[in-house]
Amino acid sequence: DGQFSWVEIDDRPDFVKYDVKVGVYRKYVTLEDALANHDKTVERAKRFVDNGTTPFYAESVTPGFDDLGCWGWGTGPRKIERGLNAELYVAKWESAVKNQFPMVVIPTWDDWGETTTIEPSLQYGTLYLELTRKYAAAYKGIKPNTASLELPGWIYKIRKTTADKEVHAVLNTASDL
Repeated sequence: DGQFSWVEIDDRPDFVKYDVKVGVYRKYVTLEDALANHDKTVERAKRFVDNGTTPFYAESVTPGFDDLGCWGWGTGPRKIERGLNAELYVAKWESAVKNQFPMVVIPTWDDWGETTTIEPSLQYGTLYLELTRKYAAAYKGIKPNTASLELPGWIYKIRKTTADKEVHAVLNTASDL
């Protein structure tokens, strides 16, 4: 019965720009505007919780957003800059740690079509998983796990390069652990 934010786009006309490459208008939000919109959303959420409008609020952390390639719903294609070094994701996590709402939501952690992935990629490696581990631990007030985030990728790669049953048995044990 509570609320959570998703992507910080408002409907001001200056957020709508024509994308010449694809010939459509899209809502485009710079990193700075996304951060400011997030701060406004959090302040509004605090008021709603304080005055009983909503029973709780879950703060949302997203790395960015761009649904031009898969747009088909909502009010038009949207893009929110993520920043070159995950600045948007870091700022949202830092807000979540600071505000300590009862829950943090990563609404679309694996949507490659909307560029909201935090999964390992060629472009970012394991950066977003490392940030998630660090800030989720800080949110919970615990020490972060230090296990390698590369292991699942290596297990996948080895499985794809060998048919050796003994190797696969060892990989299965590693996966189970």
